[in-house]
Amino acid sequence: MSKKLFLYIKGFSELGSMMDMMIMNTVILSMTNSPTWLSAVLGARVFGGVLSSLIAGVVADRYDRKKLMVISDLLRGTTLVFLLIDPEPIMFLVISFFLGAVFQFLSGQF
Repeated sequence: MSKKLFLYIKGFSELGSMMDMMIMNTVILSMTNSPTWLSAVLGARVFGGVLSSLIAGVVADRYDRKKLMVISDLLRGTTLVFLLIDPEPIMFLVISFFLGAVFQFLSGQF
């Protein structure tokens, strides 16, 4: 894959990451009408990122970073499909935690 194509794909992926965060936050707030659930979803994403950052550097040193980023982006996309199956507030928490964890590998900022 050429560097230019990879740059465009990475930019599109970053746009998708921000969009899914905004949409998840909007949906959980409109579903529950509770700022507590909103902050729990945001906190779960941050907590997942903090926990996975402990191992993201080690994994990035052992494997190809481009492949890690592509795999983690595919995992992020397939995980979001679970919200279509079961759109409950608890599922939003679980998905947010997982997305935060996967984002450490996706960001490429090990």
